[in-house]
Amino acid sequence: MIKNKKRFWCTTIILVALLAMAFVICMRSPLNPFAKDLVTETDSSVFKYIGWRMTLGEVPYKDIFDHKGILLYFINYLGTLLSFHRGVWLIEYIFMFLSLGLSYKIFRKFCKPFGSLLATLLAFSPLYAYFEGGNLTEEYALPFILLSVYIFVDFFTSSEKYLSSNSNQKKWLYYNGKWLNSNVILCGISFACTFFLRPNMIAVWIVFCIAIFIFCLYKKWHQEILKFIVSFFIGILIITIPVMIYLVMNGAFNDFMNDFFLFNFVYSSNEVTATTYHKISSFFGFFNTSTCLLAFIIMIWKLYDDVQKKDGLFYDISYLIYMILNLVLISMSGMQYPHYGILILPTLIYPYGILFQSLEHKKMKNISPYIIGYLVLVMIMPTWSKYLENTFLRMNQTSEMKWKSDYSKDPLILYIKEKTDENDEIAIYGNKNAIYNFTKTKSASKYSYMTSTLKRNKKIMKEYFDELEEKKPQLFLWMKEEEDPNEKRVQSFLKSNQYQKCNEFDHIDVYCLEEFK
Repeated sequence: MIKNKKRFWCTTIILVALLAMAFVICMRSPLNPFAKDLVTETDSSVFKYIGWRMTLGEVPYKDIFDHKGILLYFINYLGTLLSFHRGVWLIEYIFMFLSLGLSYKIFRKFCKPFGSLLATLLAFSPLYAYFEGGNLTEEYALPFILLSVYIFVDFFTSSEKYLSSNSNQKKWLYYNGKWLNSNVILCGISFACTFFLRPNMIAVWIVFCIAIFIFCLYKKWHQEILKFIVSFFIGILIITIPVMIYLVMNGAFNDFMNDFFLFNFVYSSNEVTATTYHKISSFFGFFNTSTCLLAFIIMIWKLYDDVQKKDGLFYDISYLIYMILNLVLISMSGMQYPHYGILILPTLIYPYGILFQSLEHKKMKNISPYIIGYLVLVMIMPTWSKYLENTFLRMNQTSEMKWKSDYSKDPLILYIKEKTDENDEIAIYGNKNAIYNFTKTKSASKYSYMTSTLKRNKKIMKEYFDELEEKKPQLFLWMKEEEDPNEKRVQSFLKSNQYQKCNEFDHIDVYCLEEFK
């Protein structure tokens, strides 16, 4: 009875701690419930815009252009249904809590509750620098990747659980039959969800599906190979079939293929950033951090120990390959955006689990307190104190504090609201979808934003200006750049359609149709 009571309080404390950790992390988002209409980051604004347009019955790719995965837009769609400005934050919070919970669950395979909680704090400390306002593909991919990391760790530490001979073990969401394994089905679902967020985040499945295949061949578990393949593809189909049905029924399948596959290929092979120099620079930029270097050092030490004990070498080599391949995939575009680094977090879990497992060993009794003290004082407290500072300040904002201003009261937003109704359409030649979100005006073109990559695509630019020629939005906002290959074309469009410059706001020129001036 006393033991059960102690376990209950331990579980409750851990649960509250994880909920609190998720809260302080998500308070980094401008969508947090204490913020006063703060402007979201560039990418997040695009995703929120698409989610809002979906609530009006429009379809991604066909009616609104973007090149991320469709699951991201459905997340923003659901968030917008919950609350126009705050709903997405609630979903972010749930995803973050699941990510922390899964990380803790993996750590519990190696160490005690307190050590697992400390390890979770350590593993998520880099997220402070990588978060970038949230509502990004990497953030939503975390729980799916971590769930699969847990399954792969579980397989290599308890392979017998996955064998058909163990089919008498039945639990909720767990079945080992002759042809199916529910854990592997979940792994396939996680893969598909991650793929439909962004396809270059699948390093964990590339490495460990091959590793399990080789492992089963070595063990001569031929029947298990077939079972795992069938189960994995059933998991993929559970997500893929509804997605394909939605796209086909809404006439968006071809647009999806063009935007999600072809455009992404062009985007990731951009001639300016995708050079070998930029890729290597990006790789080492993410690699050269204390948390990442510590994980690699631990893995090298573990491999040395495996050689000495002649055990565990295959799995640990596989995990090291996963860590390296993950860095390669997030660096392949040559662009070192901080939020790409979120994908490093799942790779830290197993190495840190090994570290804290070693620290709890009797042989480390004399030096463990010093190592733990160092980790807490040097690697955990500095970052988490920033999390807490940010949280307390956000929860106690006053008008005197120098946060980003209330964007709903920005002069440009007020001007657009004055000149338009919510049913009107405008055009923004630039990348500022937050304007659409705060004015609740639609883009006159399916291309709601213009990046340098889009501006250099002749087919897209023709389609863009053809739409504007047809609809003639009453306001045209031009975010001017020093080098714009279409500057003359923009000027020609404005002149031929009798647009006049009617205002200017912080490097954004506003043009009106002469009748609305």
